[in-house]
Amino acid sequence: MIMAFTGLALSLFLLLHVAGNIIILLSHEKFNEYAFNLESMGVLLYIAEAGLIGIFIAHLVIAIKLSLENKAARPQPYYLRASTGRSRRTWGSSHMLLTGIGIFIFIVYHLIQFKFAASPVVEQKGVAMRNLAFTVVHEFKETDELIIYIVALLLITLHIRHGLRSTFETLGIANTKFDPFFRWLSFIYVYGVMGAFMLIPLWIYFKVPA
Repeated sequence: MIMAFTGLALSLFLLLHVAGNIIILLSHEKFNEYAFNLESMGVLLYIAEAGLIGIFIAHLVIAIKLSLENKAARPQPYYLRASTGRSRRTWGSSHMLLTGIGIFIFIVYHLIQFKFAASPVVEQKGVAMRNLAFTVVHEFKETDELIIYIVALLLITLHIRHGLRSTFETLGIANTKFDPFFRWLSFIYVYGVMGAFMLIPLWIYFKVPA
C-alpha cells in the first residue's frame, strides 16, 4: 500500500512539474518568472521539497526491500519463461527495480544540471532573477543532452506505466467494473504527461534558434 500511494504521489508530481516546465515553449520570460516565484516561496518550498524527497526515498527503499524478499522467496529463476497470451508481463514490469535505479541516477543528474547549476542573471520587470530559460535552451541544444533526456524519459514512461497499473491492483480496482475506465485513464495520463515532457527538449532542439 505504501508503494502504491508513494508511486501515485510521484506520478501526480510529474503532472505539476511538466505543467510548469512547458511554459518555456510559450515564453522564456514567463518561465523565468515561474521559476523565480517558486524560489521565492522560501521555507514553504523547502518543506515541499523535503516531503517530495521523503516520498521518493520511501518508494525506493520499499521497492528494494520487496525485490530482495521476492528474490529470497525464489532464489532460483524460472527455467523457462513463456507467454500464454494472457499475461500482462512486459519488459518494463519485469525490470521495475532497474528502471527505478536509472530514474534515481537521472534525477540526481537533472538536479545538478538545472536546480544547482549557475545560471546567468536577467532583469525582468525591474527584478533580477535567474535566466533559467537560457540554461535550459543551452543544454537541450546539445545532441548528447537530448539523447540522455529522451532515454531517461522513456525509462520513466515504462516505469510509471506498469506502476500505475500495479497501484490499481493494490487498491482493489483491477478486475472490477471500474477497471477499464482506470486502465484508459492511466494510459492517457502516462502518455500525455510523458509526451509533454519529451516535447520540451525535442522542440527546443529542432525549433528554437541557437
